[in-house]
Amino acid sequence: MKYILRYSGFDVINIIGEKPTLRFSAEVNREYFKEALEGDYPFLLITDEYRVDLYSSRSLLQRGRAHIATVGRFRGYAKAVEPKSAESTIKVGFDVPSSEALLDKVNGIKMQGEIPIFEIICNITAFRTGPTPKLIRKENVPVMKYLPNGELIEYIFLTTEEVEELMERLKYIDLLRLEIPVPKTQTPSNETLRRCVNELKTAHEELIKGNYREALSICRNILMNHLLPSGDGERKLRSELRDAVIDGVPKDAIKKYKLILGGIEATLRENLKHIHKFIKKDTGKLLSAPLREDAEYVFTMLSTTIRYLSKLTMLKNL
Repeated sequence: MKYILRYSGFDVINIIGEKPTLRFSAEVNREYFKEALEGDYPFLLITDEYRVDLYSSRSLLQRGRAHIATVGRFRGYAKAVEPKSAESTIKVGFDVPSSEALLDKVNGIKMQGEIPIFEIICNITAFRTGPTPKLIRKENVPVMKYLPNGELIEYIFLTTEEVEELMERLKYIDLLRLEIPVPKTQTPSNETLRRCVNELKTAHEELIKGNYREALSICRNILMNHLLPSGDGERKLRSELRDAVIDGVPKDAIKKYKLILGGIEATLRENLKHIHKFIKKDTGKLLSAPLREDAEYVFTMLSTTIRYLSKLTMLKNL
């Protein structure tokens, strides 16, 4: 199969004051244009417009090849091409502005054990300059890629290493560090809460790496082993923790704080139910991949609750 445009790698373009841009590079098949333009002449190559879609390996194999997202439609640019004797390789670039939504989708595909795949389709025009000008136009031209077995396909598969490099260079982890702050909880005097805070910090690191399943598993461990240990019937707030809170509040407020702790206990049970929609209750096996929003929700709820309980248990020392 002949190609017109062949994928040759990606780069990340950083401009001060703007978000990084992902640039896919493609090599132009000079022989195709030599034949179409009836000779090795200088010509103007114009990528009029192009469309970029994102697939996962699973979605591409499904009937109908439903894409995960339309990344966007973009305008290209013109490039002057000299005869082969002056320029042996012709390369063009396809710029895609980075966004949190795009990076989330790419990372989500990776976390499900699948391969992110981009499809770039463009319209191109070639105009032969000189005394006998000639113009050709080709629509819906795919940017093709060679697979390791030598097969040429119309999709750009990204390897695991390429995805990791892409995320790092597009500063995805730095973006998540800003959006998901580390829980700022003073080291609690209560041993149970100290363990919770240490595990929350680990969950935070998994969140910013995009490991949402692992972050949820750690939150599940905090709930099941530290805050709501198993017992007879419904899970309840650890008794030593409840006692430590009640021991620290003013005597005339004990009744009120017993009601508050009852509400917190119910909320924590609901958080655990939320987790078990994605992780099997009895075995801890994955049922379905959680979204970033699910992991953030549980993490934030736990962080706030643990901080609040820590403050209450330290009232006695004030």
